[in-house]
Amino acid sequence: GPWDPDNFSAILDSGTAKSSYEEAIEKCWRKEKWREHVRAGAEKLNKLFDVEWERNPTLRWDEFAACIVCEKRMGGRPTDHICSDNHRKELLRKVREVHLDCDQQAADEIVEEKAAAWLWQAFELQGKRVVFNHLSGRIEENTEKGTKAPEPSGYSTSA
Repeated sequence: GPWDPDNFSAILDSGTAKSSYEEAIEKCWRKEKWREHVRAGAEKLNKLFDVEWERNPTLRWDEFAACIVCEKRMGGRPTDHICSDNHRKELLRKVREVHLDCDQQAADEIVEEKAAAWLWQAFELQGKRVVFNHLSGRIEENTEKGTKAPEPSGYSTSA
């Protein structure tokens, strides 16, 4: 049916995040725990993409959606990619690069600062700028933060 802008807001997360990055990072080490943790956010992203697709049926999913963590095209729905083990391993590699050892306090400010390049991914959806947090799974409407993936043609196809 026609797009209801109120539904758009209903999909987005409001208020402040309930869990810290430390918790998310800990889950990142275990395949099942990670999938469980990130699924809800990835499914919200699916919904937003679906609506975009309805409005623009010629949109090719793999050309539109790329992942700034893996630096690859998603090659499927956001849930397929974001919940995948390859994505989790790449995220873990990036987390370890910013020295956020699990047994060390992963202060949220440190994560936001050091992981700025890949933490929040920005998408243009329904003419709005939506950001997805790759660690917490949160989705917000935000014009300030977030990194947009380059044109997916600049990325190779992801598994």
